[in-house]
Amino acid sequence: MSISLSEQWLPWGLGLMVFFPLIMVGLAELVLKLNQRQHPMVKVIQELRNWVMPLSALFFLLTKVLELDKSTLPIQVIETLAWVSLIVAALSFVNVLLFTGAKPGTWQNDMPKLFRDLVRTVLIAMGIAIVLSAGFALQDTLGNLFSGVALLFERPFDIGDWLEVDGQIGKVIEVNWRSVHIMTRNLEQLIVPNSSLAQSKIRNYNRPSPRHREGVAIGFSYNDAPNKVKRVMREAALDTAGVLSQPAPIVQTISYDDSSIGYRVYLFLDDYSKVPTIRDEFTTRIWYAARRNGLSIPFPIRDVYHHPVPKESVDEPIRRLANYMKSLPS
Repeated sequence: MSISLSEQWLPWGLGLMVFFPLIMVGLAELVLKLNQRQHPMVKVIQELRNWVMPLSALFFLLTKVLELDKSTLPIQVIETLAWVSLIVAALSFVNVLLFTGAKPGTWQNDMPKLFRDLVRTVLIAMGIAIVLSAGFALQDTLGNLFSGVALLFERPFDIGDWLEVDGQIGKVIEVNWRSVHIMTRNLEQLIVPNSSLAQSKIRNYNRPSPRHREGVAIGFSYNDAPNKVKRVMREAALDTAGVLSQPAPIVQTISYDDSSIGYRVYLFLDDYSKVPTIRDEFTTRIWYAARRNGLSIPFPIRDVYHHPVPKESVDEPIRRLANYMKSLPS
């Protein structure tokens, strides 16, 4: 089964509809409690609630749900505003952390408020310059995070499933907010970022059923009756450990080649991890079954016929020239 998460806006839409309201309600409750206590952190929470969260949600709504081009000017403006609001909230948090409740005699208490505001303005300007020049610096990180949430919501695979991603096949051993870890048959660990995985087509060999059909191609001589070949191949398949009897193996005649008739045997398995072992045992059994039943597995033969051409005498061209000269009038 192939899945392309980039074509599915539903996980993003549902994620924004579920998580965004919950976060906004939580921030609103936090603002009320901080206001009652007259806590200085209330300004930071308000900036998160009023600017950072709405702008971020709007950005992901437009780019992930509506799939608008990120390079367009309106999207870039929203992206920049989201980062600027985050920088402002971060500086407010630092201001509360360093200067609120500063004791007399400390450098925090002695620093003029005008100077602090000036530094804050300069830092905001620098942050805006960085955002405009470097772009959405944390786009990959946030993309991985939201893609991870989408994967957890959609659940196209579980730990232990065998996947094919961009031609690489392996077993899922870990899923986290940033990436999916896959162990290949060569015991190599493949780490795929969630943002990349969201743009890839995923083939899950364990869904919708762990049952898998594996095809094996082989050729037999033209002297061997196809019905006999099919019977022998079917018996060899059923004698192979790991091959299911229901559904029964399927043997088909697929081609008439230069030196053999081509057949394909379809084996039904219930454990994809054993595919290499089962293929090895089955192809080994084919040789012994062919020998026992008088079948021949031919190899390409090319007959080359050599037709000798009489070698012309070296003196023959000279003789012909001499005869031609004699025929000319004197």
